[in-house]
Amino acid sequence: MKHLRKMLRGSEAGFTLIEMLIVVLIVGVLAGIAAPIYYGYVKDAKTAGAKALAGSVFTALQACAQGNVPNGCTVAQTYGSVGAPGGLSTDGLWSYVGSAAKKLTIDAAGVTTVTGAAPLIEILGIAGDVNNYKIDLAFTPGPPSVTTFTCDTGSGLNPC
Repeated sequence: MKHLRKMLRGSEAGFTLIEMLIVVLIVGVLAGIAAPIYYGYVKDAKTAGAKALAGSVFTALQACAQGNVPNGCTVAQTYGSVGAPGGLSTDGLWSYVGSAAKKLTIDAAGVTTVTGAAPLIEILGIAGDVNNYKIDLAFTPGPPSVTTFTCDTGSGLNPC
């Protein structure tokens, strides 16, 4: 009897090949579902960083224009105040492009005007895994004033 119990215990140890295949199949299906979701979150995080850069330039541009009534300021004048001398972000991943002629002006009556081709602020990914990402900030003076972001992460410009 003692020998029979020992023999049964020995044959019950471990997993069968079918059980292992089922586990591997389940893990594969879960990984196949989770990977695209993860990469979507990574792409969103990268564009959020560029939108924050564009927002800081826009805030600096508004402050500069308010301080220089009625002459206004160009986008390129604000690079130094946001820590991007020469139009390059401190991490070297993003470049502010085509902004030298774009200008925000506020006159004595408080009326805001934008000169230069839209969008007002363009940010282009130039290195690493954000290479060729493009984030645009367009501003339409009001009333009501409208600020919109568009992002291109490889599939064309879309609202972001």
